[in-house]
Amino acid sequence: MSRLMFYIIVGLLMVAGIATSVHRHVQFEIPWLPGEQRQVWEIEAGITFNAQDGPVQVDLALPSHQAGYRVLTENTASSGYGLAYQADEFGRTAQWTIREAAGSQTLYYSVQMLVSQDARSPAQTPPEMPPSTPWESPYDTAASQLIEQAWARSANNATFARELIRDINGEGNLRTPAYFYLKRILPLW
Repeated sequence: MSRLMFYIIVGLLMVAGIATSVHRHVQFEIPWLPGEQRQVWEIEAGITFNAQDGPVQVDLALPSHQAGYRVLTENTASSGYGLAYQADEFGRTAQWTIREAAGSQTLYYSVQMLVSQDARSPAQTPPEMPPSTPWESPYDTAASQLIEQAWARSANNATFARELIRDINGEGNLRTPAYFYLKRILPLW
């Protein structure tokens, strides 16, 4: 091998090393000089439960990038369990599964979060409002009554939906004129 080729390889390795160092400094805020410090929070969670001789599925909501903090590393410890990370519009979760488990079980999760002034939470766009469906006069009154009564008997969105479905299916306690009117005019109801 010639000297020129040797110097080219050494130069490429130096450029790659410098590029890696710059990337780590910019992306992960690793300090350039000795003595510089960054605040890192270590957050640990342990899930302990008693399995009852059967399949087990455990879901844990995980932290994500948010204003002022950035996730550096994540670790789990769960002997014999399958582990999957899932992300959807509500956030990230870790899901542990096993076909057969008995007795006391413990699952561990830890994350290192860097305190960072530049960290921003992921951009969240508000959902578009669907166009409202205009109701004709008798349907409008009946629907409004059902909605108001279900709303009064609910504590949150999930219980509101449950109460509204129960009323529409005729399982609710209230038999209002709106219920009988909608029952009569809607053939599938």
